[in-house]
Amino acid sequence: MVADSPVFVDAPAGAVNRRDPGRPGWHTDNQGMSLPWTTRPVRVDDAAVVARHRYADTGSDEDLRAYEPWLAVRIERGTYAGVLAEAGGAVVAGAGAVLLDGGPTRS
Repeated sequence: MVADSPVFVDAPAGAVNRRDPGRPGWHTDNQGMSLPWTTRPVRVDDAAVVARHRYADTGSDEDLRAYEPWLAVRIERGTYAGVLAEAGGAVVAGAGAVLLDGGPTRS
């Protein structure tokens, strides 16, 4: 990870977004990150966290309400593959992809 790249963090209660105090949640960079972090596969109960990360900058409540249950089904079916990074008991980053079945192609 590049030191200047933003990382989404599930903010503790009362946390302030130091880059934009008016936004919910917060961003930080990985410089000075003192907590060790671990990665794990996403689980169905992570759908809300992944949805918030997916729509952090552009999503409305309507987007979140539609995406979260849609994503939970894909995680359960195994057609969404994702990994979350955690530090200090909080999700600090994630990556994922919807797996599509393209089927056969013509020669």
